[in-house]
Amino acid sequence: MSHMASSNQKLLDKQMIAVDEIWKHIIQLRNFTSPTVLLYSAYLPEEYMAVSNVLKIEPLAGENIGKLTHVEYELHRPYIGEYIWSLYSLYRSFQFRLQYRFDEGKLSNEIKPWYSDKLLMKMVNNFLGEEEAGKLDFTELGTLNEVVGRMEHQIIIEFDKLISGSNFSQKNIQEARKLLDLVNSGNIQKN
Repeated sequence: MSHMASSNQKLLDKQMIAVDEIWKHIIQLRNFTSPTVLLYSAYLPEEYMAVSNVLKIEPLAGENIGKLTHVEYELHRPYIGEYIWSLYSLYRSFQFRLQYRFDEGKLSNEIKPWYSDKLLMKMVNNFLGEEEAGKLDFTELGTLNEVVGRMEHQIIIEFDKLISGSNFSQKNIQEARKLLDLVNSGNIQKN
């Protein structure tokens, strides 16, 4: 029994480290893209170019991309599970795509609204769900900031479920109910 408790504690420790490392990376991504999110959230499309010169937004290239794409984050994947990993991956892809579209617009002297990018909008729909995304007016100031906040909130909710064990408990209860139903239906013989 103590061996099982020790194994569970080791798993929980690894999960806590994984959650901590993945969250640190989310903050790092947010800090890097924060000026871009601010530009798209607080200014009108016709103001983008002038404001981008004042904000001095760093491009996502060379050294910057190296800092933000560490292979070692993949090591945490088994400890956070596939669902959280997919949320994290989608969040990361969204942030990279957002920065890339800004950088591309800056180089061509035509920064387009973030919501005009079909791939970014597909990511928003996948992350928030079409119904929730459909409730948002992407042309309103502040909407991008809200989208990023909702994405982060969803990841935090899933981290909380992982750490508290509520997903594990719910799955165990569901499996126990299935077994009881099988026993009660007579498909499994009682001893």
